[in-house]
Amino acid sequence: MDYCFGIGCNRAGKSSLICVLNTHPNLYFMNETYIFPRHKKYINDQKNVNIKKIIEEIGYKNKKNIEYDKIKIFGDMGTLYYRYIGDLCDYFPKAKFFHIQRNCWEVLAAFIKDSHYQEYLKIDKQKRYNWVVNLYNQIKIIIDAVDKSVEYVKKNQHEVFVVDFQDMVFNKKETLKKIADFLNVKYDMFDLDVFDSLFYTEGTMYNWKKFQEIIEMKKRGFFQN
Repeated sequence: MDYCFGIGCNRAGKSSLICVLNTHPNLYFMNETYIFPRHKKYINDQKNVNIKKIIEEIGYKNKKNIEYDKIKIFGDMGTLYYRYIGDLCDYFPKAKFFHIQRNCWEVLAAFIKDSHYQEYLKIDKQKRYNWVVNLYNQIKIIIDAVDKSVEYVKKNQHEVFVVDFQDMVFNKKETLKKIADFLNVKYDMFDLDVFDSLFYTEGTMYNWKKFQEIIEMKKRGFFQN
């Protein structure tokens, strides 16, 4: 059994990527379950994971008719893995990693739209800019922490594949072919129809244009990095 973990800021596309990956019979990825350290009890002294028990007890069954003997790569994706990256690398020394990336202004817009929109609307327009700047600073802390954890992974000789949100939007099939090569699985066993039901579309790339505060931040050079 091989293992692969995904790290990326919130709203970077982890959930959608999982939906695509789990259409493949040889892959099983969970979302924000944090196998280590929260579920250490499922890992024995030989560092083998009891996949069936984890899936049955956690209840994360996003596959129909799971054939456990066909699963070759098992993984989990979650932003907070940056907090436990040292333990994760130590416990799974041969694991591969996804680094899921998205432009910071798109992440900021997604945070406002998906999580904070009602709060945003209640703020006086003259005060919104500072509120959005503060939200961006919180997001930037997470992005920086994720980036540092990925550098740690690389230094420990783990293979890392960068999944960029823009590529998942505009170059879906090409990106998935590269992912198949990275995971050493057959590309033609993915169900490409799942792309039609996912939320990342061309329209999601430009939500930031709906917020004047983000446009102003871009003009002031907040997003040069």
